[in-house]
Amino acid sequence: RIRALYAFEERLRIWIRQHKVANAESLLEWVTERIQTLNGNGDGPMSDVSPNMLLAMITICGLEEIEGCKMTKKGIAEIFNLTVGGVNAKLNQKALGATIKLFIKTFKRDAGVA
Repeated sequence: RIRALYAFEERLRIWIRQHKVANAESLLEWVTERIQTLNGNGDGPMSDVSPNMLLAMITICGLEEIEGCKMTKKGIAEIFNLTVGGVNAKLNQKALGATIKLFIKTFKRDAGVA
């Protein structure tokens, strides 16, 4: 699973380089941090979501959080071989009392939990 996540992350990096997306480094750092937090080496709260869908959702949320980085949802969906409607539907689903989108943006892993 982790290899698939990093393979999709590399696809994102390549697409960003090819399309010369401005201010993308902050987005890539945010995406990497969210992957580690939400996947948690396969034991995280979103470890059951397919790698391409997880990366697409994280990237879309990152675009909303990082100012100045311009990409479209359509472009992101195409990178991960998904449809915009499919990604939006997943982001708008409810999880733990909030939408998955809000969960992706705000979830923090407890550092003291064994």
